Amino acid sequence: MSFADSLPVFRDRAAAAGLSEEIRTSLDGAGLNTLSKFAFASSYVPGAGDDAEFVKTVKTVLGRDPTLGELASFRKLLHESYSLVTQEMKQQLERSEDVQTRKLTQPERADLYERQVKRITGLTLRGPLEPSDGLVDLFCAMYEANRLRFVPWEKYTAKEAEIDKEVRTEHLFAVDSSGKLKVEGKKPDPIADTSTEILLQYALQRRGLSMDQANLLEFKTHQLWVDRVLKVRLQAPPAGYTRTSFRQVLEADKKLFEELANATRHGVQATVNGRPLDLVFEDCMNKPEVVHLLQPLMGKSTEYKKRSLLQTDLVHI
Repeated sequence: MSFADSLPVFRDRAAAAGLSEEIRTSLDGAGLNTLSKFAFASSYVPGAGDDAEFVKTVKTVLGRDPTLGELASFRKLLHESYSLVTQEMKQQLERSEDVQTRKLTQPERADLYERQVKRITGLTLRGPLEPSDGLVDLFCAMYEANRLRFVPWEKYTAKEAEIDKEVRTEHLFAVDSSGKLKVEGKKPDPIADTSTEILLQYALQRRGLSMDQANLLEFKTHQLWVDRVLKVRLQAPPAGYTRTSFRQVLEADKKLFEELANATRHGVQATVNGRPLDLVFEDCMNKPEVVHLLQPLMGKSTEYKKRSLLQTDLVHI
């Protein structure tokens, strides 16, 4: 969801503009609960001469004449709303591959996290299970772009790793938009450790939680895949075969997202029928193209024995 269409962002900006809790409740009751809706609540355009139409709208919402202070707060919120909405429209029209990912605001992050904690029971969404802000931003950007892509495992970081203050800042040379060379201080991005089964489980669960927060996929649906790959990884292979490797799990994971992307070519944003990824996820994870990548591979000794028997058969022929 975009910045201008976010409910928690509107509540935060309305409070910052000086509107009381009672007035914010009245706005919500009138259906004016986002910046985009408030920007076009009347026919008045900020910068035009007479704002009588806007004042009339304010009276309708309050059911009375606003005080001078309240009207000033309403005007401040209107100018901010209109500026942000027009800026977002401009970015959509001029969108290119170089557009940077929009970072969620703190009210948005808090609202998404709190609602998720209420919905998902049985897990403590803190510590190694709480996804980093950067990871949530990545999947929210996918939702806004309406297109799914695979995110490498090393980016499935936890929030506790993101706020580590011991990471040293690296100074790098960069060229700005005017062509001038400048020095930038940048902390290296944290890397998620997926070297063991439990660490891989945490990483994939953080991905599922991030996709859930971004309204892409229900966490419980994503967990079906996590349970499968861990079961395959931990179970003993048949005699003569090797255990499914982390590399195989990674390739199967990539293939799953490839199939999901193919099945959601029309977009991944929620519709009246639900979230597209929720509707196709189980079918994609059960496709032979995905499942066969998780099968145990033949051990070297068994393969050598089969080759020897084949050569013996050819000699007798």
